[in-house]
Amino acid sequence: MLFFKRVKNRKGQALVELALSVLIMLGIMLGIAEFGWLFKSYIVVTNASREAARRAAVDTDYGGIQTDIAAKYPPVTVVITPGGGNVTAVASQDYEMITPVGDLLELGLGDSINIVITTVMKSET
Repeated sequence: MLFFKRVKNRKGQALVELALSVLIMLGIMLGIAEFGWLFKSYIVVTNASREAARRAAVDTDYGGIQTDIAAKYPPVTVVITPGGGNVTAVASQDYEMITPVGDLLELGLGDSINIVITTVMKSET
């Protein structure tokens, strides 16, 4: 009879363990998803910077290049500056956090992260 009493008291323990483990797993899954979206944005900004620098290295229409890059990569802004035989392209984007993982973990990231990539190439013109 004493054995059944112990088993009966452990039903609440399983529920608490399940609730805690589900919260931890949900936090991990949200963190993985957020990192994936952030990494995708980083790759887009890197490609925009590289493409702008390459096109500016062979063409001197910097305004047209910036307009084309802004149309191809909508959230990205690009600034092209020539100088010293080189062309520098700086691409940036404010990445807005999708999940509240940064706030929950108190990482101090805020609601957005500024991604800035600089690419320098030798001018061919």
